[in-house]
Amino acid sequence: MQKKLIYFAKKDGANAVKLQTYTPDMMTIKSKKFKINSGLWANNNLRDLYKKAHTPIHLHKKLFAIGTNKNLRKKLSLFSKGKLSGVY
Repeated sequence: MQKKLIYFAKKDGANAVKLQTYTPDMMTIKSKKFKINSGLWANNNLRDLYKKAHTPIHLHKKLFAIGTNKNLRKKLSLFSKGKLSGVY
């Protein structure tokens, strides 16, 4: 899905792509206290949602290469400095 977003962004005139970099461990702790009780995400906890939503760090290098091939500027937004090996 991330690759498609880059392709469509370029097609629609974007000149840059930004990746939000985090892992579930960086965002929250593993705890049942953070369970969502109602709404669209009912019966999930924050950690589960972050796990579903994050772009795995090992894919960043490949996604940046696609951006380079499309002549897009690349930006990286870090939540934490940990676990960055292989991003660039």
